[in-house]
Amino acid sequence: MRGDGKIYEKHGIPGNWYVTIYQRGVGGQRGREVDKSVATFLGKSPRSATRADAVRLLRQLQADRRQGAEYIDPRVTVAQVVDAYAAGQRLRNQKPTHHLEMLKRWLGHRLATSLTLSALTELAAAKEIPRGPWRRSTIATRLGFLRTAMTYAVRAQMIAGVPPFPKLEFDNVRRQVPTMVEVEEICAILAKRDPCYADLYRFLAISGWRGSMALAMTWEMVDREMRVIRLPKSKNGAWTLVYGGDRDLEEIIERRWQSRIRYQTDGTYRMNPAEQVWTRKSGKPVKVWKESFYRARKEAGYPHHCVHDTRRLATVDNIQSSGLTAEQAMERLGFRTTSTLRRYNISEVAHAQRATEHHYAQQAPRRAAARAEAARRAAAKAQLSDGSRVTGAAATGTTAGESSG
Repeated sequence: MRGDGKIYEKHGIPGNWYVTIYQRGVGGQRGREVDKSVATFLGKSPRSATRADAVRLLRQLQADRRQGAEYIDPRVTVAQVVDAYAAGQRLRNQKPTHHLEMLKRWLGHRLATSLTLSALTELAAAKEIPRGPWRRSTIATRLGFLRTAMTYAVRAQMIAGVPPFPKLEFDNVRRQVPTMVEVEEICAILAKRDPCYADLYRFLAISGWRGSMALAMTWEMVDREMRVIRLPKSKNGAWTLVYGGDRDLEEIIERRWQSRIRYQTDGTYRMNPAEQVWTRKSGKPVKVWKESFYRARKEAGYPHHCVHDTRRLATVDNIQSSGLTAEQAMERLGFRTTSTLRRYNISEVAHAQRATEHHYAQQAPRRAAARAEAARRAAAKAQLSDGSRVTGAAATGTTAGESSG
């Protein structure tokens, strides 16, 4: 039957048996027939295979196909594996990360079967600073995406298995949390460049949103009557932010709405057709604004601040300053797990000092009472000891007088 394969002696050389079987397409390519040496497949020396070996191998491959396990092409490259995984992400309405493209540039030319633990360890060491351009955390992230892509390729029967990956240890957690005073200083400089930038940065500091989430906001997501923002899709799924009651957020949204109005010379006005909430003075939507932020933070004297630090600031403010419970903070900030909440809840020295002062105020009376009780007991023991010495001395004097008499 067509596609079931065949056996033959290649070039008519005795013992040089080959199996030909149809191989389905990989990464969107058309299927084709592939040849496999029977001796190589069975682990025998060249030209030592027999016709019976070839028949047995062909029947094995046919049985595997009937069970759904097709022949694995050893020529599958890492680029094909990554492309297949990216295609699967698009089918799930997920945007492939830029790390996949960097993986293709790094390892795309290599065969998937050539990736072993030792090979991956050497490749990672060659890319790490100072030998290479990447930090260890970046390498770990990209190797993690590679492992996920290879797991997907195994399910798609593109490769036979996933090799063990090296475990890279690193600690890159940022422990710097900006204060609202620093945020307002940067906002004052951003407002000179474009008021939209200042509103955007202030919105991120108050809400705890990611920058990409805020830039994706459209007026269709904003219910100005109910004062609610409904984000249908984000990294953590759907998200609802109730901004009613927060005067600062209300003023930001209202300023953005008023910025849509374009007054004409005759006194009439028209609305900016842009659907995005964050638009520049020119009316065009904001897509890239970090260069302006970098210049503003440097001018304000905080060159190490980054936009994502506002997410930590919002977490600290919600839990420690506002006194919200962990569940309330997770709901407001859109966290799914408590581990994420703990990672972003980085305490400042001032917050830790306030906690220490509160703890001291609670424990000070007990500590003072303990010191007073210890002093009382020490005095009692000293008095008892002095009394014992006096009694002992008197008893000794009486005994000596009786002896002399």
